[in-house]
Amino acid sequence: EQIVNVTHGDSVTLTAPSIQGYVLDDRVEPTNSVTLNNVTESQNYIFNYTRKFNVTVNHVNADTNAILSSESKTVYEGDSFATPWKNMTDQNYFLCRNDDPTVTVDKNGQRSINNVDQNKTITFKYKKISLDELRNFMRQKELAWLNDYRQQNGVAPMQFNDIVQQAADIRAKELQVSFSHYRPDGGTFQDLLESLGCYGAKGENISQT
Repeated sequence: EQIVNVTHGDSVTLTAPSIQGYVLDDRVEPTNSVTLNNVTESQNYIFNYTRKFNVTVNHVNADTNAILSSESKTVYEGDSFATPWKNMTDQNYFLCRNDDPTVTVDKNGQRSINNVDQNKTITFKYKKISLDELRNFMRQKELAWLNDYRQQNGVAPMQFNDIVQQAADIRAKELQVSFSHYRPDGGTFQDLLESLGCYGAKGENISQT
């Protein structure tokens, strides 16, 4: 607080003092000084201060901790900050789950901090994995989920079959041409399985997801 004596009717220019650790809040203070004209009574003028913090966003290789990219944003104290992840699947990098309890994640993978009160770092970790490795991982996961469900319902587990998987890979591409149990060039999925050496009872579930 400062007190400035002014002669009746005069003007006075007030300059905001520097306060360590704080800056003028430029959202409400366009400049660091203000002129009061024709002062005829006691007046109060309030300069609004705030603090600013840096939020650093790092995109990191989970295996090597190498920083793939980094950027920094300035945030006002008390504000919230949100940032999206980067799609780097063209480089075979796939996003890992968030392991920082102070950072929240929405359904789109965007990460945010509420009520920023200090310098903060948000780290997105990515696993470098080939598409073949990813496909194999997902196949094994899906088989595990399916067998968990089967076990809960008292039926025997299913086993992975390379021939069936080979047929599924072919059919996945064919479904992009014709969404049908009949193949684009004629025949059915049963014919495909038999041509690959798989005989017996067969079924096919397809999805447009």
